[in-house]
Amino acid sequence: MVRVVVDSNQIAPFVRIDNYDSPTPEEDGDSGGRLFGLNADLVYRAEADRTYRIAIDVPGGDIGAYMLTVVSENDE
Repeated sequence: MVRVVVDSNQIAPFVRIDNYDSPTPEEDGDSGGRLFGLNADLVYRAEADRTYRIAIDVPGGDIGAYMLTVVSENDE
């Protein structure tokens, strides 16, 4: 299980995780809150040991910077 956070104070990033085999990827637009309420924050549990794709998008074509953080989440 991983947590993917996309931080930005300039744009409203959108994050999606998929494994090419799943018909429905996990997605998040702005649940991360933070100072401007624009950040994406997604916790994802992988179904199998394989390669997954993390895609970052900015709806509306805005231009700006973001910081991507991926950390392991423990099941405790």
